[in-house]
Amino acid sequence: MHDGVSFPDSLQQLDEIFKNDKIDIGGHICSIYATTASKFKNEIADYIRDEYQPDVILVIDLVGKRVSFRRGDESLVNLGELAQKLGAGGGHSFAAGGVIT
Repeated sequence: MHDGVSFPDSLQQLDEIFKNDKIDIGGHICSIYATTASKFKNEIADYIRDEYQPDVILVIDLVGKRVSFRRGDESLVNLGELAQKLGAGGGHSFAAGGVIT
């Protein structure tokens, strides 16, 4: 839990957001690509970034109960701040992650 918001609550918020093609994250209009994986998470994120060029990539590991955030080459979203706001953890502007509680 971070700032009174649990990660499952944050995921519920993301479900609503993903219904749209693009979303506003901190003033940046972004495309998001999300998938699940328990192995090869970095390789999958790299493939998604190179193949689809989204602004933000989420790789959710349901087995390890972790989430990884990566951003596209042209994106300006600070993923460390995004991860903190979602209650998942933290990181750097280009990559972040955390635990699903």
